Amino acid sequence: MADQPSRWLFVINLGLNLSTWFGVWFGIPHRAQLVPIHYTIYFGIDLTGAWTKYFWLPGAGLLALILPLFAIAVSSHPYWLRSWWLMILLIQILLVLSLLTAGLHLSQTS
Repeated sequence: MADQPSRWLFVINLGLNLSTWFGVWFGIPHRAQLVPIHYTIYFGIDLTGAWTKYFWLPGAGLLALILPLFAIAVSSHPYWLRSWWLMILLIQILLVLSLLTAGLHLSQTS
């Protein structure tokens, strides 16, 4: 992380990833029964599972946060670094939005 914008993008990505970890732990009800994992507009809920399966969302975000570190080791050009962090920022935002929609759905059903 050679320049200041890359550092800020990394910190924002890390903050969003931490918010998804806290969102899963504190936002998803810990109950023994099954919770909806996947929902389609045509068929409704088509995948259910334990609430712990929601930890795949922040885990995928953490993986997306770690993988560019290897690419950064290969290329030290600042524009490539910023583009990698911007791409990961978009992934983190999508993961946060998917967690929010899951949380809203679960709050309506409980």
